[in-house]
Amino acid sequence: MKNKHLATTIVLISCVLFSIEILGNTETQKDMKNNILSLIITAGINYKSGIIDNSEVDSVAGATKIGIKAGVKKELHISGNFHFIGTGLEYCYIPQEIRYNDAPNGINGKRKFDLHLIRLPLTYNMHFFNNDKGNPVFVTRLGVMFSYLLFDNVKDKGTVPSYSMNKWELGPLIGFDYYPFYNTGIFFDIYRGSRQLYKDKYHTKDGQGNLAGFSFGIQQRFMEF
Repeated sequence: MKNKHLATTIVLISCVLFSIEILGNTETQKDMKNNILSLIITAGINYKSGIIDNSEVDSVAGATKIGIKAGVKKELHISGNFHFIGTGLEYCYIPQEIRYNDAPNGINGKRKFDLHLIRLPLTYNMHFFNNDKGNPVFVTRLGVMFSYLLFDNVKDKGTVPSYSMNKWELGPLIGFDYYPFYNTGIFFDIYRGSRQLYKDKYHTKDGQGNLAGFSFGIQQRFMEF
């Protein structure tokens, strides 16, 4: 229940920050176009991102294929020249495979599934090394990510255990952006869910069925929004 309340709070804060520019005064936006910040379009891949396996059981192993992600990000200036709050909206596609080899207990097969998620980040961002247009060259961020499972496609082969999926999870996020070409840059994120998303007889507790991994890609920043 505590995690559910925390997740709800993060979603509400993210939505408020994401829409604050639309609700703001036009003149205020004009004077603060570099503070009530940019709309940032992102596109990249999820690499080594998927379900954490139960490392205590030798008969279970997992493999994650490369997925994709795309979304938008916004920032809100909070203090000085460097301090911002960031939020956004992301779509993530994560393909996953879990192999089971527990013949003595009648389990021998593999399960493939595709996860389709919507994610809302809430981060504290710091800007470094502004270019000659006053835009940051390097941005670091630290915060949390709320993930909601839209749907999953599952294909089983052989004899595999029954399973269940939670619809949402929450976890810490750390990452950075680098803009070598003014408003065109790259991003890198590391995320680990703190709530179990996937459950079966081998993934029985938090840390054994959570999402974790890293992603990277390109992004375009639009400073006039």
